[in-house]
Amino acid sequence: MSLFRAARPQLARLARRPALRLSPARLGVGAGALLLACAATPAPAFFGRLKCEEKPPPESKLCESKPSESLLRSTARITSALLCWGFFASIWFVSITLPAGLLWAVTAAKWKLVSSILAAYAFPHVVTLPPLPLAVRRAFFSGLESWFPEGIQVVRPNGDEPEPEPPAKRPQLFCIHPHGIYTLGALTLPEKVPEVKVCIAAYLYNWAPGFRVMAQLLGISLGSVDPGALKRLMQRQESPLALVPGGFEEATVSCRNTERVYLKSRAGFIKYALRHGYDVVPCFTVGDSDMFSNPQGAWRFRWWLNQLSIPAVLPFGFPLLPLLPKRVPVKLAIGEALEMPHIANPSRAEVEKHRARYVAALNATYREAVKGTRSEGRPLEVW
Repeated sequence: MSLFRAARPQLARLARRPALRLSPARLGVGAGALLLACAATPAPAFFGRLKCEEKPPPESKLCESKPSESLLRSTARITSALLCWGFFASIWFVSITLPAGLLWAVTAAKWKLVSSILAAYAFPHVVTLPPLPLAVRRAFFSGLESWFPEGIQVVRPNGDEPEPEPPAKRPQLFCIHPHGIYTLGALTLPEKVPEVKVCIAAYLYNWAPGFRVMAQLLGISLGSVDPGALKRLMQRQESPLALVPGGFEEATVSCRNTERVYLKSRAGFIKYALRHGYDVVPCFTVGDSDMFSNPQGAWRFRWWLNQLSIPAVLPFGFPLLPLLPKRVPVKLAIGEALEMPHIANPSRAEVEKHRARYVAALNATYREAVKGTRSEGRPLEVW
């Protein structure tokens, strides 16, 4: 410590030299080099393993060796992934913290900032932006996928790649698990099923303008899971729809090396599917829970935050860049459609019966999806 204190004046003078000041170009080159250097770095050991974490199987058992790629190509791929994930993580962070920024601006009497934030809130409700060119959208999704060792696989439970299918005879509701931190399944599904409308939390739909603008630019159709909005969509028989039944609570219980879904107190989506005659399609993203460490405990306080539409998570992902996910294998499994009867006014017993059918179908999809992955052997915990 004394050596550090003695060196501080010299370090300060050195940092003030013009030759050592970071220009944007140097900063970009340094960031790319840093990312390439730490691409294979494991998570910091001093954080320790959370109580719910298990030791993952050796990587040699999970995947076969691949030919090494050139340094230039690897640098370009990882830099592209860094830019795409950095943009997405920034949108996520700003959307989560924007209400706090508005509250601070009001208390500090920063009225110009208040008006700017309110204008940002109103913008996606009054202006609809056209999607970016298809090539740009594909490049963005490709950048997100290239962050993971084998990209993002999208498969049916039998292991086949999804192929274009004739339109379903009945409307369908895709149910995506787990929520995780970024809900990668909800981001991946529209690329494979372009006509799907993703219904997100009412808070994100109404009070997260960054998400709305990003979705418009990427050509993703958004809706709200607010009961009134969802009812109107289903009355019009819009299909396919997609939502995340577990909500923020499923994100809260997310824990690395553990597979969890939050469904014991979730039956509203089944009730709406029965009432409006929608078949339900279970989807599970293998690897989503391994992307971030998320401290566990303090459940009552965190459930209270969830009721206020606040995600009670503290994610730590990639080393040195904790808001980026760890580079793990990822697979989105799309299950078979579970046919639901059309019951105009389902009773509580009928809703519970078909909710149990859905949980069983989700378990079957999960067991097929995890074969040959690091998640194989983990039980699917239903909270």
